[in-house]
Amino acid sequence: MSALTEYTASWGSPLKISTGLGTLVLLGVLPVSAGTFGRAPLWITVLVTLLPLVVLGGAVLFTVRGYRLSDKEFFILRLGFVTRIPLRELATAKLAPDACNGSIRTFGNGGLYAFTGWYRNDTLGSYEMYATDLSRTVVLRFSRRSIVITPDQPEEFVSDVVRRLKLG
Repeated sequence: MSALTEYTASWGSPLKISTGLGTLVLLGVLPVSAGTFGRAPLWITVLVTLLPLVVLGGAVLFTVRGYRLSDKEFFILRLGFVTRIPLRELATAKLAPDACNGSIRTFGNGGLYAFTGWYRNDTLGSYEMYATDLSRTVVLRFSRRSIVITPDQPEEFVSDVVRRLKLG
């Protein structure tokens, strides 16, 4: 069994700001929903009450807490579960501070407790992102996909991957 190394994923200022504002807006809807009781159909009241709570709960579960690396797999540590990615097709691991510049989110979360999902830009093409601090981006290029992550020590993470997998 290979040794596991864990890397934390601290939040950068953009994530702190977008999460704070997003949470305030979603929680701010709840008093509005309370005011609809008796004046709106029950289904509207229930929808206006539950939808913000479901969005918040889902975002919290998908929060990126950190990353774990073994010789054969890479793990994205979430609050509610772990995403497991085999490393057998990893071609490169590179520090890329501007990797997300010019990106468009095609599906995912753009800053409520994490930046996760599928994105696209001219440099990377389509890629997956599991990030918390966009100033610490690392690009993992596999044969069929690219993944952007943001470990607290990106240089150390890249060195660890290169050493473990003997990448060039």
